[in-house]
Amino acid sequence: MAAAFGELRLTVHLLHVAAGFDLGKYWPLAAELARLTVARPEHETLPAFRAATLCACGRRAGALHVLASARARMTAHLGLGLTRELKDLRTTILRDGPV
Repeated sequence: MAAAFGELRLTVHLLHVAAGFDLGKYWPLAAELARLTVARPEHETLPAFRAATLCACGRRAGALHVLASARARMTAHLGLGLTRELKDLRTTILRDGPV
């Protein structure tokens, strides 16, 4: 029951983040996403949102660092690299495209 509640709570956070991103409220989201990614390092959507938010704040280097850290975590814990979504996001950030 507690695990299901935790997942539901995370889903609500992600919906809040997505809505804030759509409204252009990047700076408040950056702090919230930093906290969430520390609390849930295994979750792949959080670093994607965090990197996109940092990029939208004009912090491309920070966004790339988030993705590099996600790749290191995924490799160390799961033996996997970045997902296609995260690779595409990294490419978009490197090309200075819209996130």
